[in-house]
Amino acid sequence: MAPRLTAIAVAFCGLTSLALSARASATTVALPTGAMQIGDNPPLRESTPPSGGVTASAARPKAVVPGKQAWTRARTSPGLHSVDQTSAVAYAPNATTIPASAVVTQVHASRRYAGQARVHTSLCWDGLQRCVDFTGPSVSTQAFRGLDANRPFYLVHRVAAWNDSPKPLFVQGNVTVWFALPAEQP
Repeated sequence: MAPRLTAIAVAFCGLTSLALSARASATTVALPTGAMQIGDNPPLRESTPPSGGVTASAARPKAVVPGKQAWTRARTSPGLHSVDQTSAVAYAPNATTIPASAVVTQVHASRRYAGQARVHTSLCWDGLQRCVDFTGPSVSTQAFRGLDANRPFYLVHRVAAWNDSPKPLFVQGNVTVWFALPAEQP
């Protein structure tokens, strides 16, 4: 039996990304009007109907727009139980998703959790040494521009204060990495 595919439209930072899920929480996405390839299934194309909403429809593959390709991952942290406890959650592309020479052009990461706890979160590339701190629920950055897009990113969460929030605290995170081949970079 073939896996059921589900189309999901998610809007953030003025962009709309489309994702297909089939037992996995990640896909390769070409934004905003490029192609998404999963096996032999036709990709989704976003369109804006007269009502102003976003719809997804099956379409023939289009040429990929240079620098507008992306991979996306959504994960949830293990439960955090105490102040200053740290959790590092890896977000990595599938091994065959993008070309080996692809480099990062931009990264968007977001996080959310229940309650009023104060949580410090950092977005890190390929380990915990090169990081950008969140200043709110999300961060968009070009700080990782030119780095290997095949390497994992991490969201590192640390509870700074509970503020009567329920324990344990689970942090839902999303990371989208836009990439290009070195010759395609502007």
